[in-house]
Amino acid sequence: MLVAMKCPMCGGEVKMNSDMKMGECEYCGSQVMIPKNMEKIGNLYNLATFYRQNNEFDRSIETYKDILKEDSEEAEAYFGLAMSKYGIEFVEDPKDHKRIPTFHRTKERSILVDPDYIKAIECADLSCRPYYQEQGQKIAEIQNEILKRANAEDAFDVFICYKESDDNGNRTEESVIGQDLYYELDKAGIKTFYARLTLKPGEEYEPVIFSALRTAKVMLVIGCNPQNYTSIWVKNEWSRFLELREDEHGKVIIPCYKNCSPYELPRELAAFQALDMNKIGFLQDVISGIKKIVNMEQPSEPLSGEESRIDRLCKNARTFWDLGQKEKAEHIYVELTDTYPDDYRGWWGLASLKTDQFQTYSREIFPEVKDNAENALKVAKDYEKEEIQQTWNQYLNLRDKEESARKRQEAESLFRQNEPQLRELKKKREVYEQEYPGEEEKLARLYKKRKEKQEMIQELQRNMSNRSQSAAADKMSKAGIIAGIGVAAFMFIGSSIPNILYLGIGMIIQNLIGAIIIGALIGGIIFVIANVIGGTIDARERMIRQNLTGKYNMINSELQQINQEIGKIEPRKKENDTTCSSIKRLEKELEGLQRKLYSNTYQG
Repeated sequence: MLVAMKCPMCGGEVKMNSDMKMGECEYCGSQVMIPKNMEKIGNLYNLATFYRQNNEFDRSIETYKDILKEDSEEAEAYFGLAMSKYGIEFVEDPKDHKRIPTFHRTKERSILVDPDYIKAIECADLSCRPYYQEQGQKIAEIQNEILKRANAEDAFDVFICYKESDDNGNRTEESVIGQDLYYELDKAGIKTFYARLTLKPGEEYEPVIFSALRTAKVMLVIGCNPQNYTSIWVKNEWSRFLELREDEHGKVIIPCYKNCSPYELPRELAAFQALDMNKIGFLQDVISGIKKIVNMEQPSEPLSGEESRIDRLCKNARTFWDLGQKEKAEHIYVELTDTYPDDYRGWWGLASLKTDQFQTYSREIFPEVKDNAENALKVAKDYEKEEIQQTWNQYLNLRDKEESARKRQEAESLFRQNEPQLRELKKKREVYEQEYPGEEEKLARLYKKRKEKQEMIQELQRNMSNRSQSAAADKMSKAGIIAGIGVAAFMFIGSSIPNILYLGIGMIIQNLIGAIIIGALIGGIIFVIANVIGGTIDARERMIRQNLTGKYNMINSELQQINQEIGKIEPRKKENDTTCSSIKRLEKELEGLQRKLYSNTYQG
């Protein structure tokens, strides 16, 4: 469903043109650019518009960045991001009732060279670019006027940041404390910005506020409860001051708390040394500390040639950076690290350049950024380290959030990929259990039967191998022949050898023939008897072997049938086993992914 777009000028409903690229606000009549993917980012875009119209610029910046995570080529998001960084609010001109831009976060750098504004023009359609260019020119003209007026304003030493009125319109305790501080600082000759007394009715406030923020060396942030530190205009002032600190060394911010704990301060302020306003002597301590800061003696001698060159190189790098020529800026910072490695600005400049002033995180270049930042901390002087360390700690927090988000996205992606597969596998297992109930138990029984049959066959094979072929009759016949020959020889030797000297050849031959006849007779009788007995034995052995062979064939046939049944069931069983194994693996993986999703803390 297409989300109705809210006008970035007034918040009214926008009527889209037929080309879906531009629209017109039905309330204020302003021409409005339509984001390319309103269906996807419409709600986020309207939320960013809401924050910007309510001057919650830090929240609108974060929301526009969320939009760009969804679509990195969205021109309107880049334009909105640039508007938020400069605190642009479109107010109605009482003369012609048109919406004109006003500044709440003036910067010295022209919006025309802002990287996000340039990116908006690059990503815009050719038909839409003139709109952004026209708006940019209008804003740049107003910005120049504000800067001219700001340059004409007096410089301030101290900026008192506080909430003037509560939700009921009554003066706050912070306002009273701020006024006491203002009078004491004024007595000490310290030029102090205190909105209640410094701003004049009817004058344009932004040039004065910008001049005060830019020139002040000290900001006192006063809060009597944690909520007042983060009220829209209070946070707007101290966040702008912190931003100016990045480019101007020596600015000091002092949180002052009452009726609360220093641990309840916003994260950005918690890194600084805070003062308890309930403590006896607070007023004297804070004034004494401010005097030391604002009355620091400036070097009486001009900078040396080397120091002057370093300053010039740093300024040149920053200029190229502002002009969008980052390669030239990087080249200068590299030259600084090579030529003046003991000056932290070269190392810090490289780290800042790679991270868009520590606002963007890239996993690929983080090791390089880390090395440069750590080198800057190593060579920086003690009074320089506080600011560097604070910024670096904030960036590490950003890194942790980005990495946690990345890991969560990876976990979510894997979860989405694996969950359908798990469902499909479980469905497959359910189908198997429905179509083949009790099959696993049946297969187990078949395995048991097969083992029994195999053991029976092995036993039969052993029995059959112990049974020789039918040869008993043949053996006993040979025994009869041998016995006949033995008897004939015995009789011949017994009758002839002892009397061989007395017997003649005829008698010897006669005895030999008689012995042969008797031996043959006895051998024949034994042969007949042996054949009868041997045949009986052979017949019995043949019957036993036939029985064993028949039993073997029967059991082997049963074994083949069992193997056939196993062959039908086993592939299905193996496939189901694989399915169950995959289910267990995926369930374990998904359980691990769920733990990652519920534990979104990055361990670097």
